[in-house]
Amino acid sequence: MSCRPPLAATPSPEARDEPLCVQRAGDATPVCYASFVQLLARPQRFHGKEVQVIGYMTLRHEDTSLYLTEELARHGGSQDAIWLDLNSPPGFTSGWVLVQGRFNAERHGHFAMYAGALEEIVRIERWDERHR
Repeated sequence: MSCRPPLAATPSPEARDEPLCVQRAGDATPVCYASFVQLLARPQRFHGKEVQVIGYMTLRHEDTSLYLTEELARHGGSQDAIWLDLNSPPGFTSGWVLVQGRFNAERHGHFAMYAGALEEIVRIERWDERHR
């Protein structure tokens, strides 16, 4: 006689790969919580969805974008960054941020150099050391 609980069914790879999306009371649409790597690796999974992601933001001439790290923002290529379609810029030009907006896997920003774009941004706020 075994004291072990029965094994749960192993979810399929597709089920494990689905983004975690939550619709809270008062939200018009669900918000999908994504890591930066998930957005880069599987952009079509998030296409058209409201996403919340953390990254290193830069607001420079022809480079309004979100990077995985500060180092990549300084020296990396934009093909591994996400274009930010901002209606109005925040009160700072760079740093770690939490951003929420609609992800567009088919729009690639300035000169089509980015992995995707965040549009209709509804939230952008500093994300400091205490949160990371």
